Parts: sequence; C-alpha cells; structure tokens
Amino acid sequence: MSIIVLPMAIYAVAMFSRNKEIPWIAPALALIFIAYYSLRFTKWMKKIIEIIEKFFFRHGKFIFFILIPVLMMMFAAYVNFFKPDYLYDYAYYFNNHQDYDMVKDYYFIYSHIFDNILNIIRWIGVILILWKAHSEEQNYIKSLFVMMLILFLNPLATTAVAYLIASNVFYRTVEVLFNPFTEMLILLAVIQYLDHREWIKRMLLVILCIEIVVGHVASYLDSDWGLYTFHVNGGKTVNPIYKISDEEIEAIHVLEGLIERDQNRFNDEHQPTIISHAEGVRTFLPNVYQIFTARDYYYIWNRVDWIFYDLARRHYDWETPATEDYARSCGYLDYYDVDYLIIQYWENPEFDKATDACAITEITTSKFKIKSVTKNE
Repeated sequence: MSIIVLPMAIYAVAMFSRNKEIPWIAPALALIFIAYYSLRFTKWMKKIIEIIEKFFFRHGKFIFFILIPVLMMMFAAYVNFFKPDYLYDYAYYFNNHQDYDMVKDYYFIYSHIFDNILNIIRWIGVILILWKAHSEEQNYIKSLFVMMLILFLNPLATTAVAYLIASNVFYRTVEVLFNPFTEMLILLAVIQYLDHREWIKRMLLVILCIEIVVGHVASYLDSDWGLYTFHVNGGKTVNPIYKISDEEIEAIHVLEGLIERDQNRFNDEHQPTIISHAEGVRTFLPNVYQIFTARDYYYIWNRVDWIFYDLARRHYDWETPATEDYARSCGYLDYYDVDYLIIQYWENPEFDKATDACAITEITTSKFKIKSVTKNE
C-alpha cells in the first residue's frame, strides 16, 4: 500500500512547500518520507509497521472519527475568532458556490425544486447507507460517508480544511460524497429499501426518468432546471479546438505579431514580458514571460508583487477597485520591464486608463485591449 501512495506522498510535500506561514512542514514531511521509503523493506521496519498497523486497528476509529475532527474544529474556531481577516470563515460555507464554480447545491438553500427532489433522494440514500450497512463493502462506504460528513462537510471544521489544505475550493469535497459512482450506490440503497413497496419504487423511477429528460433538455435552453446548464453555457464562448474564446485567440495572435515585429528587442537576457487578462497565453506563446494572470495565484506569497498584482489583475464583477494608487501602474511596468499588456478593460478600467500614459493601444476588441509599453531609452 505504501508504494501505491508514493505519488500522493510526493504531492503532499509539493503542496505544503507552498505554505510560507509554516515553512517547516514540507521539509519535515520530505525527511520522513525519505527515511521511510529508504528503510521500507528492512526487517526491523516491517516490525515497526506491524506495530503501527495494530495501533491504528485498535484506535483508528477514535483517531479519525473523533480526535482529528475535534482538533480541526478547534483550529477552525481559532482561525475564525483570532484571524478575522481570513476570507473562508464559517459564513463562507453557506455561500452560493454555484455563482462562481461548476458545483451543485446539495443543502436545499440555493437549489430550485427540481434539484431539491434529487437532493431528497440523495440524502435519504445516505441515511439508508449509514443505517443499514452490513457487508464489508457497505461498511467501507459508510466509513467514507461518515468521514466526509464530520470533517469535510462539517461547517465547524471546513475553515480548517480551507486554511490547511484546500483554500477556497474546499466545498468541492462534496463531490466525493455525491458523484456518479457514489450516487449509483445511494440510488441502489433507496431502491433496495423499497423492494417491498412496489408502487413507491415505480413512482421513484418515473420521477428519475422525468428528471433526466427535463434536465437534459433544460440544459440547452439556458434554464436553471438543467443538469449541466453551467457547462453548456461555458462551452458557447469557447473554441472547441483551442479551448479558449475566439476573442482570446485573436488577442494571442495580435500579441504574437507584436513580438515578431519587435523581435530585435529580445534576447537571452530579456524575453517578452507580459501582463495578460486572456487565458491560454502561456500555452500558445511559451516563449513569453507572464508575471501573473488575472485569477491565478490566490496566495499572496506566490505573487511577484502583491500591490502590482492588485492593480493589474482582472476583477470579479462584485469587487471594488484596488485601494492602491493606480498612478503607480506605469512605475511598476517600468520596474518589471513589461513589454505588452492584454487588458480586459471593462473588468479593470482603472488599470486600463492608468497605463494609457505609458503604453500604446495597438488594437481594441469588444473584450480586450492589446498595448505595447513605451520604453524609456
């Protein structure tokens, strides 16, 4: 088993290496993993592993179902009360995450009645699995569900999950509980429970058929009743080959032409340096250096310059402009030797206006302005 999880161990070290607030976690884990895998097949290490396995068989339920959740809830309380500026607090759990991500609401808060019919079936199935699990396989699924409910879907603990592991996307862990595979088990549990209630089972199957048909059709009619309306709408603005919008493809082609025009300015010591609000630039123009993009780098410690980032990034519709002085924008462009800008000007008009003083607008589309930064000789 330890060999199978080796990639996860490497990923864990890489993930914790991004945490600059507790910098010792990644090297400590790396040393532990190196020591363990170096000695994994020695006799005395096998004895140690056997002792550890016996310990977890004896105390595992207490550790994973009581101790860890309680510690996580305590840490979440600490973050909420002593770090009030942390964004993903208790209240964030109850946001409508459908507004900005490809997730569903399973808690009956923001869902319409059509989704809530499915939610009722889902939660009844979860209750039945927790109540009637008997076989080894059923108990495994039961343990998974309990772990999800008391840790990853527990509003008193999810601040800790966000802070230590998943950041703002911790709510996606609900997909571990409700996904095509587990929902088959959930539905099977409901149908088996209704074995001796034939007319209710038939009604359930009719409801599911109606849900599927209407959900598929509504998805293509831009309706909230659709099963995957979000995905269909997103695909309407994306080129099926390049996986970005036609506007972004145009902006990248314009930038490519500008780089070719100005190629004498670039050498091994200075490659084209850009600020871009368009997706895909790093994919299609790998020779450019992109300082940061609009919605990358959620963590301040990953940014080249957090003030410059706040000035230059794309803004969400509901956000107010940066509090920093936009008049400093040209100074930052000069300091970081930026050559080109792709600005989604209606999302950050302040940065667009501020950079007019030190950049030439080469082309304006309905979405982007592509600018060449004027260099001080």
